[in-house]
Formats: sequence, structure tokens, C-alpha cells
Amino acid sequence: MTQEDLAAKSGVCVRTIRNLETKAQRYPRKSTIELLLDAVAASGSAQHLLSDYGQAPAAPAAPDHPGGFGRPGGAHGLPGGGHGLGGGHGLSGGADTLSGASQSAPGWLGIRRGRGRLVGQRETLEQVSVWLIRERMVLLTGPGGVGKTKLACAVAEQLHARFRHGMTLIELGGVPPEQGDPARATQLVAEAFAATIGALVRHGGNEPGSAANELHALLIVDNCEHVAGAVSAVADAVMSEHPLIHLLLTSRRHLGALGAHTWAVQPLAVEAAAAEQAWPDAVELFMWLIRTACPTLDLTGQSTRVTELCRRLGGLPYAIELATSRMRGVSLEVQLQEGPSIALLNDLRLNGYPHQRTLSASLQWSHDLLTEDQQCLLRRLTGFPGNFTSQDVKRLASVEPTDSAGVLGVLADLVDASLVALVRGYQYRYRLQPFVAEHLAQRPRPARHLAARTALSSAS
Repeated sequence: MTQEDLAAKSGVCVRTIRNLETKAQRYPRKSTIELLLDAVAASGSAQHLLSDYGQAPAAPAAPDHPGGFGRPGGAHGLPGGGHGLGGGHGLSGGADTLSGASQSAPGWLGIRRGRGRLVGQRETLEQVSVWLIRERMVLLTGPGGVGKTKLACAVAEQLHARFRHGMTLIELGGVPPEQGDPARATQLVAEAFAATIGALVRHGGNEPGSAANELHALLIVDNCEHVAGAVSAVADAVMSEHPLIHLLLTSRRHLGALGAHTWAVQPLAVEAAAAEQAWPDAVELFMWLIRTACPTLDLTGQSTRVTELCRRLGGLPYAIELATSRMRGVSLEVQLQEGPSIALLNDLRLNGYPHQRTLSASLQWSHDLLTEDQQCLLRRLTGFPGNFTSQDVKRLASVEPTDSAGVLGVLADLVDASLVALVRGYQYRYRLQPFVAEHLAQRPRPARHLAARTALSSAS
């Protein structure tokens, strides 16, 4: 098979393949190697591409055991599994070096989320892992569908040998929002933590009478945005009572009262970061997903259109997943002609919580957690077609002031809620997250918002 043939079958550019064969590129992306392996799996003729890189794929991981607590799924995946980092190119020379612990750690306890390919997050994975070991508590924020849970689980896999009593996931998505009953929310969150810690102690094989504060484990606390106050209170108590427990939390909203080190998970890049990169990260994910969604579809020569589609999707992994799923029945060209729109992408997920099953439900969930002032300003920001500045927002306030302390404070709240994206620099620049404006345009406009719109139009 020639380099050109391999490039056509795998989607990896000829220059990258040539650099691998001549050893000019010594540290290829694991995803690049996987694409090449997929293309030549039938002949096995490209195994030599892997021989000098330590990137040969490991044996398939055993499936998780069904059921809940007390039935570990094993410590497989990262590192050395089929996803994320591997081959000793992880943190500080590899996960084994970072872990500093025996491979006999119990590993996962209970259900696991975030399975699948982790694309474009290698540096984030490394940084968050270092933070988690050093600071004990890290919060991952970002809009719905950006991949917070997947990243959190990848971090856990990266560090699995570090925690003597294992790792587990606390799902808070089913707890009612604390807006209705804060005391009840706090009780339910506290019960979830207590049950999980008790199960970890039993699972880890602690001897009877051993101190509870000796528990050395990682808790991933998922979907915290609607119970921010409850999580802040309970997590603070857990950290004090269990000095060896580490917490990795995910939330669409910043949990200011928690005091955790916060990492904002960004959408995937839609521009290539380096000349030797075959595709931008968003396109790489699209091409990988399309192999699963529609393996017979030939997108040879369509990389420019795919890149444009990923750009319109904002690099959001969930939106890219929906777009590739729709490719089974709607062509790439038609998707571009249609926007793509929420109506086209609103495919139903059969798993997850109700607010995670469609793109519209995900956006509405984030919107409903806002105060009235925040909702009002968010709707008014839809008048900006692209980037805008704080001065632009202040001009809105001069037309129809909000009832809160200040319009810029409300803008900061929307950034913390992951509904407004921010590019920091000498002058901060803002823009709405993908599909927010379209979603709001489809929703009824409250009377107060209609009055604000009328006042703004008159002033303009």
C-alpha cells in the first residue's frame, strides 16, 4: 500500500505518514495511529508504523461489571487502554510515574460514565491531573455537551493507581434543583456522599475499627450546577473529615463558594494547531464518529466542508456527535445549508437524565437555572451577531437597566453559567455559546423582555 493509498483510506495526510515512516515525527497523536490502524487492519501492513513509538494498542478492556456499588469495573482504560493517553507519554513521563502507587489499587467502584474517545484534551488531561493530586479538589466547568464528564473519568483512569481505596462516581443529576427546597437538596447530596464513602470503605477492604479518615479515594461528583450551594457545603465537610479524599467535580456553573481550583473545559479547536496536524481536533472527532455512525460514507476531499460544519457547531463535542448521527440520513451539504439548526440536530438520546437527552433540553436546563435578571440580559445579548465587549453591554444597560447590582455583574454571572463564552486579553471579548440565540428565539418572550426589546429598538 502506498502512502497516498493509506492517506486516502485513513484521512491522515501524506506528509504525516511520510514523517512517521522516516522518523521525522517521533511523537504522533494516538488518534492518528488509531486512524492508520483502522485503515490497514485487514492487511496488517502498517504495524511497523507503531514499533518505535510505544503506541501499539493494548488488548481490549474487559467490560464493566453490571450493577452498583461493591462490583468494581476494574482499573482499565487510561493509561494503556484504548482511549486518551498511553504509551508512557502521559504526565511527567507517564501515569505510572505520577501515580506513585501500586497497580493493586481497587480501581473503579460502581457505574462509570464518559466512555469513548477523548480528542484534543491531552494538555488539559495532564494539567487537571496535576492539580487534582496537588490541591485535592478541582472543578471542571463548561457548557452542556463540552465533555466535562468524559474528561473527569479520563483523569480518574490516568490516576487510578494513586488511590488505595479506589474511585467512584456520584451522580447528582437526579437531585431536584435547590431553588425549590435548599434544605432538601442539601440532605440528598449529603446522603449521596455518605453512602458512597461507606461503600468505598467496604470495597477497599478496610479492617474493622480502622479510622474513617484513612480513606484514600477519588470521588467524581457529576452534574453539580443545580445544587451548587448544597455541594459546596457538603464537599467542604467531606474534605475536612477525610484528609485523603480527592474530589473532582463537574458543573455547568462556577461554584464560587466551594473554593476549588477551577478549569473551564473549552470546545474543540476548529483550526489546526500545528502544520503537521492532519485535522483540527473538532474535525478529528467528527471523522472518528462518522466511522461508527456511517462507516460506508466516503468523505474523501470533503475536509474543508467538514471543517466549516464543525466551526458552525462551535467545536462542541455533543453537537458534533449529533451532526455525525444525522449524516446517516442528511448529507453534509444539506446540513451546511440548514445552518445546521437545532431542529435538525435535536436527535433523542435514550440514556442520561431528561435534561441531557436533546440539545434543546440541555439548553433549557441551563437557562432555567438563571435568575430573572440573568435571563433578561441573556435574551438581550442575542442582538449581537458575533463578539461583543463590556462597553457594548453597558450601552444596553443605558437603555433599560437591570434590577441587579449592575449589568456587568450579570454578564459575569452568565460567563460563570457557561452560556456566554469569554476570550480573555487586554480587552475581554464575549460571545454567546453555540445555539443559545437560536434556542431563545424559539421560546416565548416574557412581557418584561418584550418591554426591554421595545425600549432598545426605540433607542437604536
